[in-house]
Amino acid sequence: MKIIFMGLKNDGQACFALNILRELNQEVLILETENDAPKIWPEGNDLRVGVFTTPNPKLLSRGHLSRIASHRVMAHAPMWTDSCQFLIAARPNFYKKSRPKDMCKEWVKIAMSLTTIDLSKSTPWGSLPTAPTNFKLYREWICDRLHQDPQRIGVQFVTPINNISRPEIEKIRNSLRAHKDKRLTDRVIMLARTTPNPVSIENIIQTGSELIEMTKKKRLLVESCLQFELTLKCLWKAISGQPLLIIAPLCPAWTHDENGYTFCGLEENSKGICYDMMSPELDYFLGFLKNLEINYKLLGWIADIEFLDLEAEAFSPAEKSLDKDAFFARIREQALLIQSDFDSRGIPAEIKPFMEIIAEEKYTTEEARERETYQRLLETSSAVRKHFENTLKLEAPLYQKQCGLPVDHLNPHPRIKDALTRDMASHITPLKLLTELHAHSNHMFFLQSGPFTQLYKDVPYVAWRARQGAF
Repeated sequence: MKIIFMGLKNDGQACFALNILRELNQEVLILETENDAPKIWPEGNDLRVGVFTTPNPKLLSRGHLSRIASHRVMAHAPMWTDSCQFLIAARPNFYKKSRPKDMCKEWVKIAMSLTTIDLSKSTPWGSLPTAPTNFKLYREWICDRLHQDPQRIGVQFVTPINNISRPEIEKIRNSLRAHKDKRLTDRVIMLARTTPNPVSIENIIQTGSELIEMTKKKRLLVESCLQFELTLKCLWKAISGQPLLIIAPLCPAWTHDENGYTFCGLEENSKGICYDMMSPELDYFLGFLKNLEINYKLLGWIADIEFLDLEAEAFSPAEKSLDKDAFFARIREQALLIQSDFDSRGIPAEIKPFMEIIAEEKYTTEEARERETYQRLLETSSAVRKHFENTLKLEAPLYQKQCGLPVDHLNPHPRIKDALTRDMASHITPLKLLTELHAHSNHMFFLQSGPFTQLYKDVPYVAWRARQGAF
């Protein structure tokens, strides 16, 4: 998918944003006049995003600096945007009251999400509209701007549950006001009004308050508003009686050097450098859950599947010298050591090598299928390609070490491209298989922060930070 951001030359403030988007390597088209706007619909997967400024209070009330909810913007957009699928209305002088580069990055992220989301379950900019009038506008946007049949793709209005009264809404708002985050406070209230889980007002206030505070402290990362919503839903399910399953993937690396991790240091009685880094952050998160009196169980899986990378010669000669039996014996020993550590601290946990949860044959079959799918998307989806390039840019030292080759993130060597494609598939495949396995449970992931977490964006997760320089 190719994304083109468009605006009028005489709209100087929109052009200010378009120039930032150009600096972010986005394609930009500045129109001399309204008559220069494209009259025909974009071909193939091209996506046009019309950017304009407006003081219209119907669009930008309550402190909004921009609005990308295109179904709400359509009726107020200038005529030159008629062939644009996405519409962005910005407040005049928005750049004086915001970080314009961060705002433009958010626009890009939302536009890119169009290729990956299910429009019957969420919109590119957040949750489905709950008001009948706005839902009707959303269906019209899908029909008029995306040229899709809302009925055929399952976009149906469901009468929302309204659990709380106006005085209760004000009580929640007043209680959360001290955190000074109106955006997240509004998310708490919106979810509280529609949640099917029986949660008291006191629990809504406590969970909302604790989660907003954790999000703002940034020791653990809740990386988007959607993740905030998904996490809050998990907490409320747990409070209403559905125990929370925390799924934590763990790299089996045992030592590391200045270049990154390595499987070469087979020390006795070692739980591994990755576990040592994750453990205090996991303790912090479990303390957060304890404060909320939430029952949980931890499923930790050690990535024995990384031996498949050794077999595929994705690692350096010193690392791939390990034989299969020795590698898997060490993984089993590591799992026992970590299990013992949790048991000694009274933490309900089950620690297993991944291929004791999912059979090797099932994993390898699914991984090959996901790798093939990802390779196709890499050629056809600009969003997937952009994420691939950004990941390679951020992880360049790792892939240079693994492959023994210089890294050009825009034009990678075939061996480097294959190594990262394998890594993408080795994240996507366990995510898919574990999500299917625990489809009927209340679960969330506990992940190491990094570019790969983008692959988990549609499931609830909290991310922990590796110490600087470790990888």
